[in-house]
Amino acid sequence: VGEAHLTLGGGYLYRGAYRVLAVDDADYQYGSEFYGRLGLSRAPQSVGFGIALEVRAFGKDNYDGLEVFQAGNTVAVTGHLRFIGEWRGSIGVGLLIRSKSKIAATGTASLTEEAVVTPPPVMPTTAGQRRIQECV
Repeated sequence: VGEAHLTLGGGYLYRGAYRVLAVDDADYQYGSEFYGRLGLSRAPQSVGFGIALEVRAFGKDNYDGLEVFQAGNTVAVTGHLRFIGEWRGSIGVGLLIRSKSKIAATGTASLTEEAVVTPPPVMPTTAGQRRIQECV
């Protein structure tokens, strides 16, 4: 398979609290974030490839000591294949999975998962799009 390279990386992010309003004594504190990545790749001689796993986790944001928001954690898997010869080419694929974000709901003391929202139907903007929609 040739010489392959293993990569490992990560990070931790902490942000300090800040005062949202000058007339309010409450501070907004972001939740901490963690990021990790594990990858394997091979530079193309005749064939090259790469695959990676990435994880991102988020802590809860607080305002005046109350939990108000938590972004959805994510897991991503990506891969690519490259070839060099008479023809050159590259193909890639990726998958991203995200948990639902959580927000403070009125009248509750805890975070609630984001609602599933169905987007409105797309309105046709041209005569061709209207004809296609009529045929469906």
